[in-house]
Amino acid sequence: MTNESYIRAFFAIEVPTSVAQQIALLTRKINTIPIHWNPLERLHITLRFFEHVHLTELSLLCEKMKNAISVIHPFSIQLKSISPFPSNHSHLIALEPLHESQALTEIVTIIRQSCNILQFPDDKKPFRCHITLGKILKTNQQFETIHTESLNPIHVDHITLFHSHIQNNKRVYTILERIFLDIN
Repeated sequence: MTNESYIRAFFAIEVPTSVAQQIALLTRKINTIPIHWNPLERLHITLRFFEHVHLTELSLLCEKMKNAISVIHPFSIQLKSISPFPSNHSHLIALEPLHESQALTEIVTIIRQSCNILQFPDDKKPFRCHITLGKILKTNQQFETIHTESLNPIHVDHITLFHSHIQNNKRVYTILERIFLDIN
């Protein structure tokens, strides 16, 4: 197998453009401390990350998940606050939901179980729903939580498999496949 057959990839929930634009309006108002904001087109909720995975293995994983995920009904995620992530002492800034839905928990479980069946390395980190928005540039700066109940919810009817790669010295996410929930 060639090295080109191995990629960096992740399953995620895409953030719709309309919600990303609302997030951009909010983050423009945050100017009390220096923050490097992630580009809007890269905003997503990571469900499972793969540092170094073969394309054939990803294809098998997608096939395994299609049937299991197809019985889950579409759902929404209401975002509630922008805060340091994963704790108040962190330098990452993330947007977190009001609560994790049962459907989201089921999807994460299906991904984990499918990975286990196909003998993927275990993902050691427990899942915690969030959108990474940026990074505080000066680590001694404090960031106060901002409540965001006015944002539109993210409607989820599919999950996306992305290829993460460097292009022209920038991180780029390319869609490899979308796996749809029960849309009947």
